[in-house]
Amino acid sequence: MVAKLKDRRRPSADPKPGSLGGWRRDARARLKAAGIERPDVDADLIATHVLGISRIELIVQSDRTLKASETRRLAPLLEQRCERVPMQYLLQDVEFSGLRLEVRPGVFIPRPETEGLVERVLALLPRQPGWVADIGTGTGAIALALAAARRSLSILATDISSDAIRQARRNAKHLGLEERVTFMQGHLMTPLEPKWKNQLLAVVSNPPYIAFAERKTLPRDVVEYEPHQALFAREHGLAAIRVLAQNAARLLRPGGFLALEIGEGQRDRVARTLHQAGHWAEVRIERDLAGKDRYAFARLTIQER
Repeated sequence: MVAKLKDRRRPSADPKPGSLGGWRRDARARLKAAGIERPDVDADLIATHVLGISRIELIVQSDRTLKASETRRLAPLLEQRCERVPMQYLLQDVEFSGLRLEVRPGVFIPRPETEGLVERVLALLPRQPGWVADIGTGTGAIALALAAARRSLSILATDISSDAIRQARRNAKHLGLEERVTFMQGHLMTPLEPKWKNQLLAVVSNPPYIAFAERKTLPRDVVEYEPHQALFAREHGLAAIRVLAQNAARLLRPGGFLALEIGEGQRDRVARTLHQAGHWAEVRIERDLAGKDRYAFARLTIQER
């Protein structure tokens, strides 16, 4: 009796070529051979995206024959993922702080660690209406998450990349937040000066903070496909952070604060940079969920103008 049960299960365990189950099996094997860390997950993400079905339906429909049109749509995505194109670019979609954001090649992919920065900024901000700046906005992730979470806030968002600004504006429109977030192209805080001097509650940024010397240690997915100007910075990764530490104070109201995402191992140098700028009180570094030093905060001295 047991042997008969095993025989009945063989078609599902060894799906036929041309079936959905067969495609999943072959896709996993190819992704694994290409060095993809989660071949099972990535194969299923591609399939659910192309076929418009859930992961449970992938299993239930394992024996169904794929249409020629479906196979044609699956093939290039699988090929590109084997070439280490980031999954977010293939799906053109990423989740950040409960928001669905469009993301396309040429624009930095938001990371889960940055959600922790948003949560901490929201906890520090007063409940009063006011303006906050997101410097280096990329897809608009930080700006849009802040705007969605706190209706009393208005957000100014800058990025040096015209592709990023276009992407962020599309995301704002899709989320119905285009009236509350103003996007401006330019280097760091340059688009905000001098108009916004002494006006902001906070300046928030996930700046480029990876040293160029660390490039060889990063995955191909990152180095070959994501924009280097959003990843790497001179001065051991601290160039953009130094500019923010020295100049963000001019934009803040007395008592306003600067919030930064920083790289692993930068704790002491970032804290020293903030102290040396001479504007900041209450400088502190906080850890992310993985226990890594990830966020730097500095509040403007109340007398600062």
